[in-house]
Amino acid sequence: MAFLTQGSMEFGVDTFDEFEPRRFALKFSPPAIVMEYLVPSSGKLYMHNMRLKPKELTDKPEIIYLRLLRKHSVYLDPTKVSEAQVIGLIHRIIRHNKD
Repeated sequence: MAFLTQGSMEFGVDTFDEFEPRRFALKFSPPAIVMEYLVPSSGKLYMHNMRLKPKELTDKPEIIYLRLLRKHSVYLDPTKVSEAQVIGLIHRIIRHNKD
């Protein structure tokens, strides 16, 4: 068993395929998308925080998504997480910050 690390994902697994995204939460101040995920081999739940810089919120959601994908590629693997879902979450954060 190897210990793999990327960002805050620190647990003993053989591959990063061994995690399952469960749900997302939004934080508005500071803006962030939080992913809750399960590691089936341990049965434990973890959270990964993906912060958005306030100045980024003026960009198009698709551009913000690409930045997040580059920085958090393990967590936002398109085979596990829908691009449309993440872009929708980004839209909600942008709308909230305009108010």
